[in-house]
Amino acid sequence: MMFATSTFRSGPIVRLLADVKQRRFGEKQEFVRRSESRRAELLISLRERRDGLLKELLTPELLPASSREIVTEVCFYAERCEWNWFDLCAMLACMPRAVVDGSIVQKLSVATAVFQAFRMIDDVVDEHADYKGEYLTLLGVCRDRDAANPAAAALLPAVLMLVRVAEGGNLDSWTMQQAHATLYGALDESAGGCAGIDGYERIVTGKMVSYGMLLFGPALCVLEQSSRSSLEPFLESSFRVSQIANDLLDIDEDTARGQPNFWLLFDSVDSATDAFLRRFGELERLSQDVDPTFRSYSNLRVCDIAAYIASILNV
Repeated sequence: MMFATSTFRSGPIVRLLADVKQRRFGEKQEFVRRSESRRAELLISLRERRDGLLKELLTPELLPASSREIVTEVCFYAERCEWNWFDLCAMLACMPRAVVDGSIVQKLSVATAVFQAFRMIDDVVDEHADYKGEYLTLLGVCRDRDAANPAAAALLPAVLMLVRVAEGGNLDSWTMQQAHATLYGALDESAGGCAGIDGYERIVTGKMVSYGMLLFGPALCVLEQSSRSSLEPFLESSFRVSQIANDLLDIDEDTARGQPNFWLLFDSVDSATDAFLRRFGELERLSQDVDPTFRSYSNLRVCDIAAYIASILNV
């Protein structure tokens, strides 16, 4: 069935978004206020570790002078992608400082390098020269600068990063598991494995859920089982709903490219809306089930996803 994003600009989804804002926004603002300093501190710490690790992985001193600029561009692109860390820093801000500031930050730097490498690979596979028109990807930069082979220039640093991370033995079992699932999901999509809702869910579990969970693994793995067992399903659900939101934004583009899209799997607006409302309802339920230590974070995450959908619908 063919839909446009504007099709969903009224009705149950808009009412849901308004209700979420009314019920949750005040608590979100209070958490943002009281965690501001800690979140900024965590972001700076992660940035410092990431920059050092990227230069270590890419070893610019081994490259000819004419090729060293690509290392700088990889670091600049990583900076442009830092928004991916905002939710992570919010979750870390709920954890004891002594737990986070030790080995977790170091392990997170490795996870962020793998995450960034996969982002660069995905850009080349899907030919993303920019991210939703907001900033250039590394592929976009290489094209603008008339690289001899822009796709290769954007892809090979990612391959080098992954090889060097694996070579150093720095991948813990969680990161390795999520990395495998991410690659299998991407391969499934590329091979045309999205047949109906089951195929779509399988690909999203790999490409979006496992990819997103790469960043959170080092923190989740140090939690008590009671905290982890409630937080993990909430995070996974949040990545699924986020992908559905991305699909809402990309309906026209995915239709033209023949890409899998949640909203295009249904034969009517009502059935697509009902399926979305069920998934968002599950997300809200899981947000209330998390350990009380992380309840402010889960509320923030739900609010931000709802706000993102509202911005897509322009309501």
